[in-house]
Formats: sequence, structure tokens, C-alpha cells
Amino acid sequence: MTDATGRPLNVLQVCDHLGWEGSRMHGVKRLFGWMIPRFDASRFEVSLVSLRKKDLSEETLDALGIDITYLHKSKFDPTTLTALLKIIDRGVGLRADEHEERNGLDLSLHNETGYNY
Repeated sequence: MTDATGRPLNVLQVCDHLGWEGSRMHGVKRLFGWMIPRFDASRFEVSLVSLRKKDLSEETLDALGIDITYLHKSKFDPTTLTALLKIIDRGVGLRADEHEERNGLDLSLHNETGYNY
């Protein structure tokens, strides 16, 4: 699946924390280790964000080639949203350009029309 320009779609998975201290592969890490490599790299760019710090098992996911960003925050930290928005803006941008907005995002991004009045 690609966008209207033929670029791969960006998939950003945000996780509170990836595992438990001292665990090599536990819980959600096992899920990501299984799921993320199955995305077709020509169609999807998959990234993973952990709100917490690195733990002992980051090398397990790194070895699978999974792009992980660690924010060193908690989900209740008031700066977490700002940090996530910066990551999204750096990856795909938060705004469409003026030309895309003027033409309409349904048409510009999805090559479809939303309303025909």
C-alpha cells in the first residue's frame, strides 16, 4: 500500500514500555518482534516509539532491524505529547503543503473525492 504519490505509508507504533527490567523478550516486545518484520518494506516504513528508556532487551529488536526511538518519559508526563508530535513532524510532517490543502486532502493524499455536491 502506498500513498497517492507512490511513497510507502508510514506506520508509527507508540508503546508505553516494551518490557520488564531484566527480561530479554517479554510481552509486547515479542509481538513487535513477530509483527513488524512482516510489513513489506517496499510498501510500509514502520517505526516504533517507546515512551520509556532503553532496557536490557533493546538489542533483540535492534537485531531484527526495527527502528526504535526512546523518549525517556511516562504517559502522564506533560511533555510526552510534544515529543511525539516532534517525531511525527520529523517523519511525515504535521501539515500538508498549501497546494495540497487548496486541492483538498482527500484528492491530494488519497486520490479520491470526499464530497460531490
